Amino acid sequence: MILLGIDLETTGLDTSSCEIIEVGAVLWDTGTHQIVRTYSTLVKNQQPIPEDVQKLTGITQGLVDRFGTSWSTVLTFLNRLQGECDYLVGHNAKGYDAEILARMGMEFGRPWIDTTQDVPYPAEIKTRKLTHLAAEHRFVNPFPHRAVTDVLTTLQILSFYQPEEIERYAKADSKTVVAQFERSDPEFESKKEVVKRNRYRWTGAPEYQWRKTLKDFQVEEECVLLAKDGIIVSTLNT
Repeated sequence: MILLGIDLETTGLDTSSCEIIEVGAVLWDTGTHQIVRTYSTLVKNQQPIPEDVQKLTGITQGLVDRFGTSWSTVLTFLNRLQGECDYLVGHNAKGYDAEILARMGMEFGRPWIDTTQDVPYPAEIKTRKLTHLAAEHRFVNPFPHRAVTDVLTTLQILSFYQPEEIERYAKADSKTVVAQFERSDPEFESKKEVVKRNRYRWTGAPEYQWRKTLKDFQVEEECVLLAKDGIIVSTLNT
């Protein structure tokens, strides 16, 4: 299976308005765990790069002005690479990179694998932060928050898992489940710790719910698991 890993560095986190300042893309062969082709470039921008982004990434406006490539050129190359892969891959891609790329005119001819949700991580790995996931798999990304090295980190993490299982996760529908227990429950605090350990997130207003996203084939097992602690799990209607 040939994967095209993509990562973006941007001027901010708002997918509806931020600009891309760097793109990294790597064609990867899952059979040999080898790089097939690599593409990395800074991207010309109109928005100024915020100071916190410059500190996080090391990308300055001067570097972008001197070495940046036009987005139209980058898009042409990404589309060419997409034609050579079976899947697109990104870390938090479905909630971030894919949305930005779509807004910037990229049409996806391949499905996405998102390594925050489409990987069969063992239960003891709770984190979904890329740097921490690398450490959990006993290696270090030497240049975090740079696009091409983040892509390589993502692909290296994937290499620890069977491609067939990753495909199974990627093709499955996602379901949002809700852990149901009331503040008046005498075991409220202990149940809260249980759901926090199991990666549920508190939504706050207006829902006030503990939620978690699972693949459809994981829901039944989740219900059984939390039932041991007296917690009812229901599927959110969407």
